Amino acid sequence: MTEKKLSGLKIFGTDGIRARFGEFPLDNESIIKLGLAIGQWAQEKYVTNNNQTLNILIGHDTRISCDSIKQGLAAGLLTHNAIIRDAQVIPTPAIVKFINNKCDYFNFGIIITASHNPYQDNGIKIVDSKIGKLDKSDEDKITEFFYSNTINSRYLKLKDSIKNSGNTQQEHDTKCKCSCENISPIRPELIKGPNDQYKILETLQEEYVKTITRYFKKDLLKNIKIALDCANGATYKVAPEIFKQLGAEILLISHTPDGKNINQDCGSTHPENLQKFMLNNSCDIGFAFDGDGDRIAAISKNGQTKDGDDILCILSQHPEYKKQTAIVGTIMSNYGLEIYLNKYNKELIRANVGDKNVCKEMVNKNLLVGGEPSGHIVLRDYLSCGDGI
Repeated sequence: MTEKKLSGLKIFGTDGIRARFGEFPLDNESIIKLGLAIGQWAQEKYVTNNNQTLNILIGHDTRISCDSIKQGLAAGLLTHNAIIRDAQVIPTPAIVKFINNKCDYFNFGIIITASHNPYQDNGIKIVDSKIGKLDKSDEDKITEFFYSNTINSRYLKLKDSIKNSGNTQQEHDTKCKCSCENISPIRPELIKGPNDQYKILETLQEEYVKTITRYFKKDLLKNIKIALDCANGATYKVAPEIFKQLGAEILLISHTPDGKNINQDCGSTHPENLQKFMLNNSCDIGFAFDGDGDRIAAISKNGQTKDGDDILCILSQHPEYKKQTAIVGTIMSNYGLEIYLNKYNKELIRANVGDKNVCKEMVNKNLLVGGEPSGHIVLRDYLSCGDGI
């Protein structure tokens, strides 16, 4: 692949695609082209005969822009021989879990989220059923297709119907710093294909709850008072239900998303609100998630914040992982974590920043526990990415 083929503005960053909604590459034209390009990449990667379909699972957090991005991607994807199943609002790790568990059905998943960022931003993550988050070679291939004449020609065929919907991105000032809620969603009727090609999965949140609770005894948390900060994000329904089913008394903050309040002075990046709430309500422990549910911050009974490094210390002594000879952190991990692990004859292996890099190092070293100070905690015997819950 030559540099010329990848000419143009950069699309992928360190964790998928992320930008302010309405600006490249999350303007409406680029979103549809991304759907076309991802579909073309997937056809080459997964399809071995003309009768084979692409099976895609898609989900998102609570941002106001998610539906528009989802519909734009679908408009492009469905020009290929694709079947899309829409999980709607659901934590990022749930999509990864179901992609792994149902790898004989779903080829890959798409997650629309900007994680801990404010609501004006959004992003697109793609996860493979076997390797998890895409490596650079796959991202480069999608980028190559995005800038190709083939994808541009296919986009132009869709352009007239999109223009007729009154949804041309050119009508919107891409330098706008507002929420961009005035950009109309791409109309669902523009998503072409038979009715069974695109379906909403109503029960996937319930399945995710069952997936987690079955690991534990039913009354594991009985008589424990737990405060949860759901960041007005993707965990707002499933997290309370999971802790309730395990017997805990639950108190909630930041659990009423309106499309614009995700991560707004709440969640794992603002644990001070949960600290104050806990002390005022005499809680035993508290957990704050980020907008898409793959990070966590814990608050102790006396109001101390426990970040990812603290949680790794605790997990290193858990009966399930006590025999592990090493734990994977990052170059940002606190030196105190290394000292603590050395005390128990354990090694801290430092990966580059990003849970994708942590997971890769865990696989290379055949280790089960890893994470980042930011609160991405990976238990590889459970899942190949962080899961805050």
